[in-house]
Amino acid sequence: MGDAEKNLGNEKFKAGDYNAAITHFTNAINIEPTHVLYSNRSACYCALRKYALAQTMGSAWHSYSTRTELALSVAGMTRH
Repeated sequence: MGDAEKNLGNEKFKAGDYNAAITHFTNAINIEPTHVLYSNRSACYCALRKYALAQTMGSAWHSYSTRTELALSVAGMTRH
């Protein structure tokens, strides 16, 4: 399971090391993809102000998360 990678990603996110968090969330997604992991990774891209990547990476999961919606909203690309 990708729990160890997810936990490392959460720690890095809390520390403000968003690039490292992206790496850990991606590793966790490669092990066992969940909407939470995609959402967490999108939050990292939002924190880095990379809104287009937040949308692209979040949309890899079929149901958009709240954080992906936030990224779309901030980037002016809300869905209708």
